[in-house]
Amino acid sequence: MWRCVMVAVLVAAVLALCVGVPRAGAQSSIGMGFGPSGGYKPQLSRRDVGVIAKTLRLSEAERAALETLYDGYVGELDVRSVEVKAYVADVSEKAEAMRDLTLIDPARKRLEEWDNETEKIQSRFMEDLKSLLTREQEARWPILERELRRLKRIGSGRLPSESVDLGRLTEDLLGEGEPPPGLDEVLEEYAAEVDRAIVARDAAIEVQTEFTKLQETDFEKAKGMWENARRARRNLAEVNRRYVRRIGEVLGPELGARFEEAFFKASYGLVFETTRTERFVAAAGRLTSLEPAQRVEMDEAIKAYERELAAWRRRAATAEESLIWETPPRSLAVKMGLIPEVAWRGESLAPKDHPVSVTRVERYELDKRFRERVTKILSKAQREEIVDEREGYVSTRDHLPWGL
Repeated sequence: MWRCVMVAVLVAAVLALCVGVPRAGAQSSIGMGFGPSGGYKPQLSRRDVGVIAKTLRLSEAERAALETLYDGYVGELDVRSVEVKAYVADVSEKAEAMRDLTLIDPARKRLEEWDNETEKIQSRFMEDLKSLLTREQEARWPILERELRRLKRIGSGRLPSESVDLGRLTEDLLGEGEPPPGLDEVLEEYAAEVDRAIVARDAAIEVQTEFTKLQETDFEKAKGMWENARRARRNLAEVNRRYVRRIGEVLGPELGARFEEAFFKASYGLVFETTRTERFVAAAGRLTSLEPAQRVEMDEAIKAYERELAAWRRRAATAEESLIWETPPRSLAVKMGLIPEVAWRGESLAPKDHPVSVTRVERYELDKRFRERVTKILSKAQREEIVDEREGYVSTRDHLPWGL
């Protein structure tokens, strides 16, 4: 899928920030981002190799053979990607020199070929791996396919909790530590159940082309497809939440609490996005010029800010989730009368009376209060030590998706 971004709105916004500074001969500009859908890196990572070895129960010697096979796979991709990148860079440079974006079409075609090529290289790697297996190991191949499907597809989520892989989250938490009794059994149950949910979710969202056409010809059917897709997404999210509780019980109070917190952070990245005040407070806390009395006062302010911020995140997460759940794709939202037009000029599209609007005001007021508190602790010279790297620049994003 090509990623194209029209930046005329951004250009206009940046120019609007420069009021009072006349610009002679201001010109329009347009940009376009593009690249291979799968990127240039191997679709299977070194960590995935560990999953393969564990799932197939490979011996040390067999794992060494797998590593050698993987090195060959990565090496082939590296050689070919260098050639493709060089070609795309040359075409891009020519398009910019000629000031003609239509000249990048050959690069697009080459990247489409690259996507097909990488799929073939990975398929060869998997076939070569399969040829090395014993009969018992080959019998576990469907389990491996299930594991790799989760690694590849669970990230296609939209709802909070939908994109979190609890298997990986557990691995990250435990590190090299020994898993507690019963954990492997629960994770196996999770792997089987979440795989069914992923397959169902993907089936519900892989009708995007038909959905796009039906929005113009059969609104009710298109709306039904969206509702079906979000039910499938919600089901996947609920599987994750149910197993967070089960895994947490097996991990015990201390690890379980850390696991739940990691899951919350992975699920609700929106409420963890840093604000200007959050960056300002953090920078103030790092100042080496603080006097002892200032340091005590600053530490107290930062701890109070973190406590209130943690409480706000829990409230905001619930509000953000309800908004995302209620929100149809952009073009469907227009037909449903939820927004006036498909185009977006940077205004908030959240209903004014929605809980999410309330929590956003709360965050603004929370930040304003603590910015004033921290500012009062600092001297004029110390305040000048803190640089706002985003001064004169404002950005935002809306919550409406483009597709299922």
